[in-house]
Amino acid sequence: MLKYFEKLGRLSSGEWRIALEAFDLLGKGVVTIGQRQMSFQQIYEYYIDRQYADEFIVQLVSLENLESDAETLQQEVAFDILLTLEKEGLYSEIVNNSEYLAAYCLYWWSAFVKGYRFELTIFRDLHAPI
Repeated sequence: MLKYFEKLGRLSSGEWRIALEAFDLLGKGVVTIGQRQMSFQQIYEYYIDRQYADEFIVQLVSLENLESDAETLQQEVAFDILLTLEKEGLYSEIVNNSEYLAAYCLYWWSAFVKGYRFELTIFRDLHAPI
């Protein structure tokens, strides 16, 4: 996982395999909130996907310069994600191992953004005047 973040996603095929296995395993990690338990995957879906996905897509579609502006938008939302996790008491220096939850959420957010950026790029290319 550290290599994924250190290399900003530029991994060898073997490193990718290990990183994907690690993120899949993290999804099964469990956080206890009071008497309620949620997996990392459930936390991502509840606190991140529901809150940020739809609005992000609307903003992404409205960008004129997809290549330069999409990354800025992605980073802005990533900072908001960390603030949301912190506000919910799920990410801080005093919460043991909370960096793993943050890494999991940021990885899946990045994958979500990459997929929609790719689709929108293709869509725009197909509809561009020849």
